Amino acid sequence: MNTLFYSRQIGLHEGRAVPILAGARLVGRAGPWDIGFLDMQTQAYKTVEKDGTDLPSENFGVFRMRRQVFNPNSYVGGILTSRLGTDGTYNEVIGLDGIIKIFSNDYLDMKYAQSFDEKYKNKAFSLDASRMWFDWQRRNEKGLGYDFFYSRAGETYEPDMGFESRNNYFMTGTKLKYGLIAGENSKISRHTFMMNGQIWKDNGTNDTQSAYASAGYTLDLKSSSGFNININHNYEFLADTFYLSNDAVVTYVRPNSYSYNFASIDVHTPYTTKLYCEIISNFGQFYDGNQFTMNLFASYKFGAFLSLSPSYEFDRIRFPSRNQSFNGQIAGIKALVMLSNTLSVSAQVQYSNMAHGMVTNMRLRYNPKEGNDLYIVFN
Repeated sequence: MNTLFYSRQIGLHEGRAVPILAGARLVGRAGPWDIGFLDMQTQAYKTVEKDGTDLPSENFGVFRMRRQVFNPNSYVGGILTSRLGTDGTYNEVIGLDGIIKIFSNDYLDMKYAQSFDEKYKNKAFSLDASRMWFDWQRRNEKGLGYDFFYSRAGETYEPDMGFESRNNYFMTGTKLKYGLIAGENSKISRHTFMMNGQIWKDNGTNDTQSAYASAGYTLDLKSSSGFNININHNYEFLADTFYLSNDAVVTYVRPNSYSYNFASIDVHTPYTTKLYCEIISNFGQFYDGNQFTMNLFASYKFGAFLSLSPSYEFDRIRFPSRNQSFNGQIAGIKALVMLSNTLSVSAQVQYSNMAHGMVTNMRLRYNPKEGNDLYIVFN
């Protein structure tokens, strides 16, 4: 996941909460423009660890504008993010983006962002401090669909209010699919055949960081149930040790180059019924070992006023040559109660054996009319 603005960067540091003093948000329209604005001020934060990083009081701001151009399916826009510390530190990012429908179902998706940080003294239009994205896609459910894309991020590109999974790379990839629509009397809605591939390379050395290729098939029924199956090949170059657990028995993968294959399958029941179930599983190789993962999700609606959604995730990873293993489990349940047309309560409880604890979340929502909400949240 790569994004220029990620709201969870505000009020969190090294997994711990940073007190927020105050904030304001504005969302609306001005003529043809969609506008969004957010500004929040955090309190100074001091870590308890000796090697931790203390943070000054900081101001987080984001401003977003976009509007339609040419046709209802095309738009251009811009965004500004700003993180300013009372100690003089700063990180600012300016971004421009647009999606243009050029003809039929073909679209061009283009993005450019430039970061400015006191650590690097970045200059405007510097490739080292920028990220770009170019994507040409055909959005077809029937017949041929495709997606050709290219992305690049420089060595000093740092969006402190966003999230980047890696830096100093360029990436190319493609997605191809072909859809077949079944006849009117068939219970099948659509067959889809897919082939995907992506590769990430280092800007400086041109070495491959990661790559993957997959082929898959999806069957959609008119009842809205269906399944998807994929065969995947992954390549990963690990520059550092990858730790799966840091408990009494440490599980890890050493730095090296790895190629491995695995399969994935996703089966779900109709979305429209009272009971909805979904199973997602991966099985096969995993770096120099093997994996089996299972995600189970269900949702049941007790009329219009109550729904319960239990979930369970199980991860079993083995490294026979190193006599190491990893077992991860996450179980949870979520409830939504509609007290009235304007008042609702949602609550979630989740247990993780890796975290050795339970996380709870409860939210009260008051929605007197569309566009007006009051939330009270307890974690």
